[in-house]
Amino acid sequence: MERYHRVCQQLVQSGASVEAADRDQQRPLHQACKNASARVVELLLAHGANVNIMSYSGNTAMHNILQVAAYKLGHRPELVVRALLNRGAIRIWPGALVKVLRYCCSSPRTIEVLINSYDRVRVTDEWAEAVPAEIMQKHPDFYESLFSLGQRPRSLQHLARCALRSYLEGRLLQVLPELRLPSSLHQFLLLSFEDILY
Repeated sequence: MERYHRVCQQLVQSGASVEAADRDQQRPLHQACKNASARVVELLLAHGANVNIMSYSGNTAMHNILQVAAYKLGHRPELVVRALLNRGAIRIWPGALVKVLRYCCSSPRTIEVLINSYDRVRVTDEWAEAVPAEIMQKHPDFYESLFSLGQRPRSLQHLARCALRSYLEGRLLQVLPELRLPSSLHQFLLLSFEDILY
């Protein structure tokens, strides 16, 4: 992964286009997400890669990372999902979150960052059925907090984060440094991981 990042960095510094596409309109960002390479994703986004462009198959970068998250746990796919969301990626349709949960449940931080990008989600019994017992046993606190969202509203702190993120959509990373917020609040707004939902 380190060599992959260095090669991409050298290509970008030498003037390679971050929007170069193959026959299927796959771009470097699509490929970096398929590889769950957070550092390359950050590099491409920092150099102007379009976070929401689709390939001919209709996949965005977000689709690509969610399709491989369960197989690339060692690469920390949650970092890619967070980077995409913080750069304005279109979120998953809320009705499809249970399907994402089914495929990505072995990466609870991926689920956490996705759920925290919504002010509210409709958690049903189907959600609990989507997570195998062995995954629940491995991450009991996180999944208990997720399923409890079906009985209670999100915290005021979370709702304030969503309101601010919504207001700054598309400008979040440009505006945040100017706000001079404490580091902990800055990270909270950028969907820092807490391994629990409230």
